[in-house]
Amino acid sequence: MTNLLTIGAKGRANQFSGVRTRYLFCCPAKLPGFLGGISRWVAAQDDRGIYLNLYIGGTLEVALPSQKIVLRQQTQYPWDGHVLITVTPQQRAEFDLCLRLPGWAQGRLMPSDLYRFDHATPVNWSVTVNGAPLALGKLENGYLRLRRVWQAGDVVELNLPMPVHRVYSHDNVTFTRGKTALYRGPLLYCLEGVDNPGFSVLNLVLPASTAFRAEHRADLLGGVTVLHGSGLADGKNPVECTAIPYYAWENRGIYEMTAWLVHEEHPSGRSAPDGDNPLP
Repeated sequence: MTNLLTIGAKGRANQFSGVRTRYLFCCPAKLPGFLGGISRWVAAQDDRGIYLNLYIGGTLEVALPSQKIVLRQQTQYPWDGHVLITVTPQQRAEFDLCLRLPGWAQGRLMPSDLYRFDHATPVNWSVTVNGAPLALGKLENGYLRLRRVWQAGDVVELNLPMPVHRVYSHDNVTFTRGKTALYRGPLLYCLEGVDNPGFSVLNLVLPASTAFRAEHRADLLGGVTVLHGSGLADGKNPVECTAIPYYAWENRGIYEMTAWLVHEEHPSGRSAPDGDNPLP
């Protein structure tokens, strides 16, 4: 019997190839359940109020003990960090509206030190209610708690800037030592050969000084934001490079792809631009 797990893991010409020719398609079967469950994850509630977990354009209805509250979200997240939330209670009422501040916006990729951003600085996020800036207090378990007497038509505006981050893994992860990945907002990016002709993405080196700019492409892969920057093909020849969201690769034919890129040593000699190494 053919070992399907082996095919899924090793469907390459050789161990150094960046092109897979065979796949184990396990994820599509999970997609219907995932889409069907989104409505259960967008928001939650307790006896103090409503917790907005996911920023997705649409309208949801939350039943509080005293009345029903309608929240309408307008956003292009994850391509843009601008979120408008219109609050419509049936009648004026005091309750908490808690906005989740994603970990990436707080300057951390995950709670552990397995992966980390180059700069662990929170983005310069802001919140207004009906156009008036709020004095932002301390987050509670990752949520910004807004308590007020809400009335129909109140508008909350959340702005989450999305700089491009480099990601580094723990030094004990041998495969990714000396390499970096690209993140923008909540999305991981990768380089695919179809967008980068003339050189191998597997041999691209990213100089420490390279900055990336974001461009939204409505005509590409159903509408995605890509990243443009520069690197060194084979570690020596300057080239322009383009990265796409990792989830969207392998939709335009079979090409080389990598999410981990060799990074040029910073002049300080450290492995990350800010020298924030989790090991002594």
